[in-house]
Amino acid sequence: MKSLIKNNSLFHSINPQTILFFFHNFFINVGTTLVYVSANVLLLENHPEYSLPIAYIAAALAVMAAGKVYEHFEHRLLLKRLSLGTMLSSLLMVVTVMALLLVGHGVATAIAIMVGYRIIYLLINLEFWGLSALVFDVRQSKRLFSVIGSGDMPAKALGAVLAVLIHSPSVLMILLIISLVFFALAFYTQVLTFRFTEIPNPHHARPRQTSASDSRIIRKYFGGNKLITSLCLGMAAMAATATWIEYHFFVNVKYKFHSQHDVIVFVGSLLTATYVIATLVKMLFSGKTVERFGVRLTLFLLPLTTIAISLGLLVSSYFRKDEPSLLVYYCIAYLLFELVRRTIFDPVFLVLFQPLSTKTRLKGHTLAKGLFEPLGMLIAGLLLWIVYTQQLSDISLTFDLSLLFAVVALFIFRKAYRHYMLELKSAISKRFIRSGEMASSAEALPFITENLASQRKEEVINAIEWLAVNKVSVFSKNVDSLLGNPNAEVRLKTLQSLAALKKPELSKAFLAYIETEPESACQTLAVRIACSASRLSDEKLAYFLSHEDLDIVKGAILGCWEAGQALPLIHGTLRRLFASGNEKSQLTALDCIQTTGLDSYENSLRDCLDKGSEKVKNAAMEVAATYGSAKLIQELKPLLAENLNKPTLTALIRSGNSGIRIVQDWLHRDVTGKRIDTFVKAAEKNKNDFVFRTLFELVTNIYNSKPAVNSDSAVNVQAADTFIHLSALKALTGYKPSDAYRTSLAEFVEKELIHASVLLNGMDESGENKVWNDALEYELEKTGQRLFYLFMMQYDKDAVQNAWNGIRHASREKRANSLEMIESLIPRMLYPSLHALFEDISILKKREALRQYTADPDAGMPVVPYILTRREKLFTPWTIALAIQNCVPDDENSRLLQALINHPSRLVRDAARHRITQLSQTENPVFTITESMKHEEAARQISEMERVIVLKNTRIFSQTPENVLGSIAPIMKEVTYSEGQEIFAKGDLGDSMYVIYTGQIGVYDGSRQLALFDKGEIFGELSLLDAEPRSATIVAETDALVFRIDQEDFFELMEERDEILRNVLRILCQRIRVQNEKMRVS
Repeated sequence: MKSLIKNNSLFHSINPQTILFFFHNFFINVGTTLVYVSANVLLLENHPEYSLPIAYIAAALAVMAAGKVYEHFEHRLLLKRLSLGTMLSSLLMVVTVMALLLVGHGVATAIAIMVGYRIIYLLINLEFWGLSALVFDVRQSKRLFSVIGSGDMPAKALGAVLAVLIHSPSVLMILLIISLVFFALAFYTQVLTFRFTEIPNPHHARPRQTSASDSRIIRKYFGGNKLITSLCLGMAAMAATATWIEYHFFVNVKYKFHSQHDVIVFVGSLLTATYVIATLVKMLFSGKTVERFGVRLTLFLLPLTTIAISLGLLVSSYFRKDEPSLLVYYCIAYLLFELVRRTIFDPVFLVLFQPLSTKTRLKGHTLAKGLFEPLGMLIAGLLLWIVYTQQLSDISLTFDLSLLFAVVALFIFRKAYRHYMLELKSAISKRFIRSGEMASSAEALPFITENLASQRKEEVINAIEWLAVNKVSVFSKNVDSLLGNPNAEVRLKTLQSLAALKKPELSKAFLAYIETEPESACQTLAVRIACSASRLSDEKLAYFLSHEDLDIVKGAILGCWEAGQALPLIHGTLRRLFASGNEKSQLTALDCIQTTGLDSYENSLRDCLDKGSEKVKNAAMEVAATYGSAKLIQELKPLLAENLNKPTLTALIRSGNSGIRIVQDWLHRDVTGKRIDTFVKAAEKNKNDFVFRTLFELVTNIYNSKPAVNSDSAVNVQAADTFIHLSALKALTGYKPSDAYRTSLAEFVEKELIHASVLLNGMDESGENKVWNDALEYELEKTGQRLFYLFMMQYDKDAVQNAWNGIRHASREKRANSLEMIESLIPRMLYPSLHALFEDISILKKREALRQYTADPDAGMPVVPYILTRREKLFTPWTIALAIQNCVPDDENSRLLQALINHPSRLVRDAARHRITQLSQTENPVFTITESMKHEEAARQISEMERVIVLKNTRIFSQTPENVLGSIAPIMKEVTYSEGQEIFAKGDLGDSMYVIYTGQIGVYDGSRQLALFDKGEIFGELSLLDAEPRSATIVAETDALVFRIDQEDFFELMEERDEILRNVLRILCQRIRVQNEKMRVS
């Protein structure tokens, strides 16, 4: 079967999960049909009027007990174990039924076999639909009904045909043996399913908030969900109807046919006819019954069909009551009921659980199938027993009760539909159901249209997405009102959806809207749509192309170009923009020629590179490198800007050899060594041999302490720091170096382990100097990260990556497992050192383990001189500053401190000057402070070290290492406010966060004070990530000094240091968890 799945071209367009589920469902249905026929035939041999009601009662009780057992394990076992265990139980149950058949054909055996069949049917239903609910999402569930479900009816028909064709005295045993084979095949396909499919754990899913009921009964027995309540009760009513019709069908069959063979042939033939017709119905509707007729009609169809059948047969029975006529009546009733039930009711019943969460859906399905369906059978069985024992059997009573059950079901399903609509509305508004995921759009359309007027932008955007795909006419009617929405994201989404339409309909109001749109992106796109999709007059096009607003001009150029109209006007406009000398105009023209082409504008491009501003030069170079020819790029080489940005470098690298030669020359002419930082950022997303060689040369120079460019090297590492080093190694993990590089990589690993040994030797084993240990611990973590990047280049990258993720895990067991994983990859001699480095053991044991591996003299070097020597190449500014504080006055340290006075990092520079000042005031001063240093000491602002301490003491940065906070300190601006001065007002656009250094700050809503903040507290922190209006007014209650961190500076820092971004995300996640916990408690 595996080879069939992999090689058969028929299945190439369908994923393996769907194919496996198809076969699984097919084999299950063949097996259950055979057991069903066997059980009923045996019951018909033993006074069916008496034995069938007892069998129904016993089976119902047994099934309810089995459902409870399944529910118990459903919440405790992983689905894989539960599912496989369920199928094995079904196999065992078939074997048990076969053993009972060998004992005899009495009433007890017949009842036991019926009980066994019902339990098997329940277990495989719960197993199959429970598994598919997790594997397939809502969108895929539509396909589930059409592809997987297509094997349902043919399988049952095949089972019925087998029952008809087999002629043997031991026919029942043969049928059961065949069913056992099919169940075994179903089990095998299930094993393959778990091999091909990753099954999510439903116990990890959080229950979605739904419309909870105040009823204690509903909360206790239905999980508080009204939809599940009504569906379960409706299922009970329909199960009672099905049992009632089935009973009278089989009893009348027994009256007509007396031999086992005749009964099997008749029952098998009728079942075959039923399932074949059901198959044809499914094929005609292509599995889209729900989509074609809507949820409401398909839900009501089964009870309405039952009502019609009961009324029709009730009337017919008054004219003819002979046995052949009654058999025909019941055959028609049974066939129509099963046909509607299997082809329409079962799919729509599953669709009704669609708006619920996965966990709630599983619970509801288990309740419906495991408790309330057998409850309906129990009710019908008890009524049949009463009718038989009290001799109340009457033709009118038969149809009256089936009519009663159907009416009750119809009433309950009306309520279920209302609850379904409420759940659907809630799911749509919360985006739990997205575009294209509705089984029937008719029910969703009113809610989605209503959401267009919602105050929540997410609901409006979700509605726009759905309508633009599924109901274009409704979307088009609402375009003008949506463009009046105050939220720019809503307007932009509306325009993007409008642009995606083949022939968008534009109103006069749309053209008027263009002039009033305040957002650049929206205005440009609106003009583009107007010029490309509508027949504007030449005067109107000329008006847009000559407009003073460059956003309108840009949109007009792009729109006219797409429509192929006003081309002379386009070229004239572009030349005017280039010749204007205005930076914004030239940038607009450069954006446009990426669409229109460069052929006519190469001279304009040269002028931009020669005379334009730095922004214009970079943009022109990016356009030339991306869209220009190799000849053009070479011609532009003398005009290159000195400071190429990341997009320009990326374009040059991707342009081929001509662009790469330019980058090589640009790096070679790097005097300061700062260009390598830009190159490394651009190299992360650009893989080629040149990038690899340059990056490898960079890390080689860093490890070998080569500070500057020379004739043998094209890479200047003068300004390269530990972060550039880490980024370069990370970029190199995308390559698989050849054997020629293996020796160098092994040397790099050894250097990193020596580095780790020095750090461990310098740590305070007593733990008293926590700040110092924390700083070195952070450096050790970076060392480990560099080691694993080196391992990724040498061994299986995915395996090493998984091991690294596990090592960083909080669980000790997870770390231990990850270390075992890496042991099988790296050389055995390395493992003890690596194990010690990441294992949770004492510092002394770590030192000892690394000492046995490292024999290098540097490994015993004192840590402070080591840090001051290697500086930013291996350490963060915070660690260097702490090392400066801890350095002792001797000749070597004096020389190192003097070299740090003019360090580019203010944190290091301040620490060096402060330490020199301290040492100059001792009895035997090593240093003498110059006048300039005295002046700088007096005039300096609050030191960056103190800023780091202030950040560390705030609640949001308390868990962030000082080494990371040291990168934030430089962008903290000191701002003073006088008592009573307003810092910002409610409604102002927020783009900065504040940290109080001295003074008190009041938070106001109008005249009412909401809070009072003191030293070390922060406010406005969310504005760092999202520029939204301020929610309150902030006033200085006393004279105050605060640190302001601006959003733009913070974004630039996050782009440079992804570690900052990770810490911010961690902080936000913590806040969300706290807020969720508060909501849960309340």
